[in-house]
Amino acid sequence: MSVTGTSPPNGHDSHPTLGTAGTHCPVCDSPISARKFAEIEGVRRAREAEIEQSVEARFAKQLAETERRKKAEIAAAVKLATKVVEAKLKAIRDSQAGIVAAAVAAEREKAGKLVVAAVAAAKVEHATEKARLEADLSLLQKKLVARPAHQIGGPAEVDLYDTLVSAFPGDRISRVAKGVKGPDVVMDVVTPNGDIAGRVILDSKAHARWSSKFATKLRGDQLAAQADFAILVSSAFPAGARELHMQDSVLIVSPARAVVVVQFLRQQVIFNYRLKLSAEARDEKGDRLLAYLTSDAGFECLGAVAKATDDMINLEARQLDAETGFHRRRGEMIRAIQRAHEELVAQIDGIVSGNELVSLEPAI
Repeated sequence: MSVTGTSPPNGHDSHPTLGTAGTHCPVCDSPISARKFAEIEGVRRAREAEIEQSVEARFAKQLAETERRKKAEIAAAVKLATKVVEAKLKAIRDSQAGIVAAAVAAEREKAGKLVVAAVAAAKVEHATEKARLEADLSLLQKKLVARPAHQIGGPAEVDLYDTLVSAFPGDRISRVAKGVKGPDVVMDVVTPNGDIAGRVILDSKAHARWSSKFATKLRGDQLAAQADFAILVSSAFPAGARELHMQDSVLIVSPARAVVVVQFLRQQVIFNYRLKLSAEARDEKGDRLLAYLTSDAGFECLGAVAKATDDMINLEARQLDAETGFHRRRGEMIRAIQRAHEELVAQIDGIVSGNELVSLEPAI
């Protein structure tokens, strides 16, 4: 019995049927032995395998080439798209730069116009304010001319009163009511024991021009109040006088010298009280003290005290800038004040005791 295989249309039998006695050739269908059939079948299968490998190789090559070509196309497309995007971005940036530049130029022009308008408005406002202030000043000047004399020196009087209260807290210091005849300030000198040793009266004048009526009026107030001394604190002086001047038994002093002069006159009041001098002796020594204070020697001593004090104040203000030499210079100034003070007190003691010093050593 033989087994016959049927070949597919392409002439190859994928599954040949083997017989026990023999088989047919898969090509020509002639009867062949099983051994020959096996050889033919082996060749056929090897050929098919070779063909399959060749096809697979060609397909793999074609696939790789296709992938390479596609990658190249994609890279070219990406490069082109990148260039297009960059060109568009550059165009957008250029457009935005132009828009920004135009906006900046417009804002600058607008700001320039606003500045010009603001300057013009400020000039108008300044001119208006200046005119208003000038009108107010003119009105105030007219009101000042119309005010009573006792009201003109009001602020200076308040400043003098506050200064004396601060400098001599133990004394009884009062102000005379506005419109009431008398001095501006009355100072009752109080001893450490609480006794009233005497009285000093003061007037404050802030006038621009000197009038002899100032001293005459204060001298009358002194006699009425039975005051030991009368001091006229004034920014105006008689012709040829400055800082300290005696007129009609009234001591005229500048505001800067007021506290120092009051301090020494206050000391004289206490000396007189302690010595229990008669009225005549007290007046005589008081006149001599005033004469000394207004003399060149007294003026020099007071000037030395005031100058040293002013220098020390200025040095205090510059302390941070010259810390190294501050204490040395401050000590020198304090010693200068002490020497001037001691010399002035010695002169006053000499006048009170009747043993005036013959010569004066200048205080430095």
